[in-house]
Amino acid sequence: MVVLLVLLMPCATARPAPTRQQQSNTTDLAALLAFKAQVKDPLAILAGNWTATVSPCSWVGVSCDRRGQRVTGLEFDSVQLQDLGSNRLTGAIPDSIGSLSKLESLNLEVNLLSGPIPPAIFNMSKLQAIGMTRNNLSGQIPGNESFYLPMLELFLLGQNHFDGPIPPGLSACQNLARLSLEVNNFTGPVPSWLATMPSLTRIYLSTNGLTGEIPVELSNCTGLHGLDLSENKLEGRIPPEFGQLRNLGFIGLANNRITGPIPESIGYLSKLTQIDFVGNGLTGSLPISFGKLLNLRRIFVDGNQLSGNLDFLSVFLKCRSLNTIDNNRITGSIPSTLANLTNLLILSLSGNQLNGTIPTSIASMSNLQELDFSRNSLSGIIPAEINGLTSLVELHLDSNRLSGSIPSSVSSLSQIQIMTLSHNLLSSAIPTSLWQNQKLTKLDLSQNFFSGSLPVDVGKLTAITMMDISSNQLSGGIPASFGDLQMITYLNLYGNLFEGSIPDSLGKLLSIEELDLSSNALSGIIPKSLANLTYLANLNISFNKLDGQIPEGVFSNITLKSLMGNSALCSLPRDGIAPCQNRKHSRSKQLLLEVILPAVVTLLILAACMYMLVRRKMNKQGKMSASSDTDLLNYQLISYHELVRATSNFSDDNLLGAGGFGKVFKGLLDDESIVAINVLNMQDEAASNGFDTECRALRMARHRNLVRIVTTCSNLDFKALVLEYMPNAV
Repeated sequence: MVVLLVLLMPCATARPAPTRQQQSNTTDLAALLAFKAQVKDPLAILAGNWTATVSPCSWVGVSCDRRGQRVTGLEFDSVQLQDLGSNRLTGAIPDSIGSLSKLESLNLEVNLLSGPIPPAIFNMSKLQAIGMTRNNLSGQIPGNESFYLPMLELFLLGQNHFDGPIPPGLSACQNLARLSLEVNNFTGPVPSWLATMPSLTRIYLSTNGLTGEIPVELSNCTGLHGLDLSENKLEGRIPPEFGQLRNLGFIGLANNRITGPIPESIGYLSKLTQIDFVGNGLTGSLPISFGKLLNLRRIFVDGNQLSGNLDFLSVFLKCRSLNTIDNNRITGSIPSTLANLTNLLILSLSGNQLNGTIPTSIASMSNLQELDFSRNSLSGIIPAEINGLTSLVELHLDSNRLSGSIPSSVSSLSQIQIMTLSHNLLSSAIPTSLWQNQKLTKLDLSQNFFSGSLPVDVGKLTAITMMDISSNQLSGGIPASFGDLQMITYLNLYGNLFEGSIPDSLGKLLSIEELDLSSNALSGIIPKSLANLTYLANLNISFNKLDGQIPEGVFSNITLKSLMGNSALCSLPRDGIAPCQNRKHSRSKQLLLEVILPAVVTLLILAACMYMLVRRKMNKQGKMSASSDTDLLNYQLISYHELVRATSNFSDDNLLGAGGFGKVFKGLLDDESIVAINVLNMQDEAASNGFDTECRALRMARHRNLVRIVTTCSNLDFKALVLEYMPNAV
């Protein structure tokens, strides 16, 4: 047994221990496998390639040192993974990445990674580049005590959700050349210690929440090629010392709160190709020194309070694209020397206080692609020479005081796609050549005085998506060819004189979202085809002469305001709109109006004529007789028996007197009133014959000294006058 042990001992001692290099390789492999296990890989890029059976140095996205031993780079952006675009890796970045101690480059750009960056990454002393742009990463970057990246050259964390201050640990990164933290939530001031980093060439801190003033110290970064502090909350003025940044090619300070004039020294930065000072409170005029910026291609200073006139334009003769003074306070007229800017692609002078006319010399600007003179006080006509702008794609002349007609020469603008001429004093007919442009996508001629009718071939504008010709004096019918505009989403014909019916072809506008036909003279029914426009969100047909039933479909959600002013419209039961009657009832009503009603009116006229004839005949018989019958209704009715009771059967005790025609008795009626009753002698023929005559005479007579007749009582054997009783009367 002892011998055996001796024999075995050399075998046991002969097995070599793992070298440090082998241990490091194992560590790198474990770190990468942990990374693979933690992130989600929907495109299966890692699952199909990262396997333990082959060396990690052959894995996609992994690079190693020259000896193929240690992992030095991870590249997971869209380029490194064989042009697969965003690799859509999700989840958190694993802490195991910190174990790749030899890692020099970490590129996880353009993915969907979230959560904070593992703190260990900020202590990887070999790292030269960190690229995590366009993810959903968040949290704060560690401070000095946990930040040690002495070899760092690229720090790219743009378009994430990081917050807190700009990490002060970067101040020790003396090799840092590019700092890109744009589109995050960083706060605090722009660090002045950036000026102590001699290798910086680009500082991109736009679209954060940075505050305070622009550090003057940045003027010491003389190696800067690009500086972008746009879209923050910076205040104060542009440091004149920035004139020392002689290598600067781009400066962006847009949409802050910067005030004061633009320093003259900016004009000495001869390498500048682009200036963006949009949306601040800058005052004064553009420095004359800008004429020395021979490499300048783009300048954006709109949305400030710049003043002066346009004489400075001559300094921009070599500018390729000029968007200079939108929304400022430039006054005066447009100089004819503008035509010397033959290299311009974009010229925007909108939102100023320019007056005068549009110079005809602009015809020589054949390279111009966008011309914007909108929102000024320009007058006169649109020059026919505008046809010289053969490269023009956009033309904006809206909100001025232009008059006259649209020149027919616009047909030469073969590249035009957008034309806005609204809110002017333009008149006459719209030139027919305008409706032939098959590249036009947006046309706004609203708020003018255009007249005449639309051509039948409007449908040739096959690319149009938006058309507004509202508030003009256009007349005639709506062309049926509107139905051929399959791309249109917005159509506004409001406030014109269009008449006739709504074309059924409008039901073919399957992309339409807004349609306004209100305040015209359209008549007839609403086409049922409109009910099938499923994308139609806003429809207005108010104040026309439409009638008939409102279709169902999209009309079930239309507001009453969009239908008002069409009194003959009807619908199913709905508030504010008359219900439609059934067809049988409607036919009966029509028969009543057309046949029966005229017959009834005729009969009434005949009856009236008969009445007048009868009335005239009765008047000939005497008005007294006619009125007598009426007056009888005003007398009290007293029977013979009541008179017998009132006089105690005509007792002599109640006798007041006697005469040739009869006797007069005092009587007490049932209502206790006292009357005098003149009873005629029926044996005397004269008394009997004079009864009626006396009744008429006394009934018609009215005098204060005559006794008032109360009533009469008469039958074949008895006649009496009942008179008002007057004591002591004769």
